[in-house]
Order: sequence, then C-alpha cells, then structure tokens
Amino acid sequence: NDANAAALGEVEYGLGDEMQTFFYILVNACLGGALVIDGRLHKGASGLGGEIGWVPLAIDDGSAETRPIGDMFSLIILEDLLARSGFAIEKPADLLALDVRGKAIVSEWLGRFAVKLAEAVINVGMIVDPDGVVIGGRLPARLIDELLLYVHDEIIKRGVVAPSLHRAAGSADAVARGAAAMPLAHAMELPSAESAQRVRMPLTNALKRLPA
Repeated sequence: NDANAAALGEVEYGLGDEMQTFFYILVNACLGGALVIDGRLHKGASGLGGEIGWVPLAIDDGSAETRPIGDMFSLIILEDLLARSGFAIEKPADLLALDVRGKAIVSEWLGRFAVKLAEAVINVGMIVDPDGVVIGGRLPARLIDELLLYVHDEIIKRGVVAPSLHRAAGSADAVARGAAAMPLAHAMELPSAESAQRVRMPLTNALKRLPA
C-alpha cells in the first residue's frame, strides 16, 4: 500500500540512513502508517502492521464512543471541512493559497488532529520504542511542520516520553520514491528487498473470496 511504499522510500532515500527503526505516518487522502524495524518493513502476521488509521481513539463529545483516527482525520476530511466553509480545494497545494479565514480553519483542524496523533505517537513509542516517528504525505511541507509542532507541544503538555518527530525527507513524493525503490532494491540486493514483491498480485486474495 501507499504507506508501505512511502516507508520504503524513506529507508532508501531519506531518514533511513539515520534511523534503522521508525514508524511512518502517511497523511494522504486516507491516513496510513508503516513500521520499519532494522531497515525492513514489518507488516505483521496478517499484513496489517502499521495500520495506524484503524487505531480507535475517543471522540471529543463527552461520550465513551471511539472511532478509528483515520475516520476523523485525513486530507479528504480536511477538504470536505473547507468545502463546507466555502473553500474549494482541488489539490493539496491549494491549502497554501487560502485566505486568512481559510488558513485559520486549517490550523484549527491541525491542532485537533495533533491531540489525537500525539496519543497515537505515545502509544507507538511505548509498544515499539522506535528511533523516531516520521510524518509525510501529500499534506504540504509547511503544514506538516505545523502539525509536528502541535504534536510536539501536546506531548510536552502531557509530560510523557515519546519518540522524536520528523518530517519525511521525501514528503509529497514519498510514495513514488518508494515504488521506484522496490525494483532497485532487488536489482542491487538491498536489505529492504522483499521476495514477495516480485510475485505479489493484490487482487488474488480478493478474487478468491468471490462466490463461484
């Protein structure tokens, strides 16, 4: 998936030179994640390792109800929020061209996102203890930096120890870089190469589940 590809791109062309074990959070149309341990993707027993978008967190409405963080925060959700406020966003770069009111809406949304993301980052730190957490995706770099600042402030406010936070070196191009890195990893026999990538057929399992 896109998050795994982005993480591979970071391994080969980004912060992978400095961090062997890290958690990658991809802020795209959907919220995704990937875990890299000792320079290799760790996808778990069922292939769902790193799927941070499905992590359930409490809803801020006073109830005990929870929702996956990916259902609360993603680029699609932000674009929908802006559309309901009268701002049409055709591509992520349009977020940087908003007027003062539009930018205030984005900053408020990033602040709310940061509260939930800080909780997820703290949990990742306690379970995996990575060298760092990397955030990338189609969200413009300046807004990723703003999000990182809010997440850092929220972690400090809670007074807990958490992994260091970093913007992905590739950021917006991370998925494309990762996809390009896969065949190169095999050709150059890099540690990140996975034999399954040579024969993987994404539709195979889905087709097997269809009725005869």
